[in-house]
Order: sequence, then C-alpha cells, then structure tokens
Amino acid sequence: MKIDKFGLGSLIIGALIVVSMLEFFFMENGWTMGGLINAVIVTIQGAIVLAGIFLFVIGILLLWL
Repeated sequence: MKIDKFGLGSLIIGALIVVSMLEFFFMENGWTMGGLINAVIVTIQGAIVLAGIFLFVIGILLLWL
C-alpha cells in the first residue's frame, strides 16, 4: 500500500482541527461524555440548518427559472 504525503498531511491537519475545535467549544471542563454529546447534537443541528438552506435555495431557483 502506497502512502500519499498529501493525504497523510490532510488527515493529520483535519484531526488537529477537529480536536482543537472540540477542546475550544465543548470541553472547557475536561473531556467528558456530556461534552461529546453536546458536540454531536450541535453537529446534527448544523446539518439540519444547512439542509434547510439548501432546499430553500433550490425552491427559489425552481420558482425563478
């Protein structure tokens, strides 16, 4: 199996971003299960909002065109 340097670098940078955002926004009092659950809930809420915006834009485009 060949290891791509760019793939490995993006994997490491992505993991560092996720861990640092979790630490900064959800784990102020240490890494707890409650903090992880809050992070999952906020992620799901964000995905629902993005899906709603996406559907809204599609609706406007279908009405306009």
